[in-house]
Amino acid sequence: MKKQFQLMKNLSANFFNFLHKINKNLSLPTKKFIFEATFALIRSSSPIVSQLARNLPKQHSKFVSRLDRLEYNLRKPSNFDEQISNAIIGQVLPFIKDDTPIILDLSDLGKPLAKKMDYLATVRDGSTGELVNGYWLVEIYVSVSRKNPIPVLLEPFS
Repeated sequence: MKKQFQLMKNLSANFFNFLHKINKNLSLPTKKFIFEATFALIRSSSPIVSQLARNLPKQHSKFVSRLDRLEYNLRKPSNFDEQISNAIIGQVLPFIKDDTPIILDLSDLGKPLAKKMDYLATVRDGSTGELVNGYWLVEIYVSVSRKNPIPVLLEPFS
């Protein structure tokens, strides 16, 4: 039990430090949103906003207030996703040498029941082998060590 507690403490500290590094150039409300949304996403294991609002840490406000705050931050026009992507790449760059393998993976995200989603493309569903509606994904990993490739990019396109 002690080892499990220590492991969770170390993982939390490492994750907290990582979030601090990538949030450096963001405003204070945006930093707070990133911290809360990330922890809520991990706790709820669901990207549904109402589930995120239920799993926010330190729930001192009403559910509707938390839900409104999350929805507002998700809808407001900002470029914090670009800033975070650039910060992540900046964190990974020191590990990349001339002989570092870079792994490129083209994948797909099948949405067989989707009819009206924007920019749907025809993709091959890997589990069934059928052609279905969906999105293409490009994933880039940097292989710093054999056991732990570092994800650098996951981008859907059509």
